[in-house]
Amino acid sequence: AGIVITGGGSRLSGIAELAKHEIKLPVQIGTSSLPGVEMLSDELRTQIEEPDFSAGAGLLLLGLEQTQKETGWLPSKRGLFGKILGHFMP
Repeated sequence: AGIVITGGGSRLSGIAELAKHEIKLPVQIGTSSLPGVEMLSDELRTQIEEPDFSAGAGLLLLGLEQTQKETGWLPSKRGLFGKILGHFMP
């Protein structure tokens, strides 16, 4: 058991130590890991894998995975969802 801190608040100096002290559980800072997802650049991958984007990246991938399982739908690169994903994938 433990706590994972994500988002911009995870960048606060000493937040992990404070949470560990107050909650008495192991604490770590969460980052995004997007294995198998090709990015347009290494700089973009570095930014997306920062804790600031971990919740958003996870929700985006979860939504895409669930949609594909339920409907078999893959986003078109021309649609809104495809344009959003286009920033992350070639």
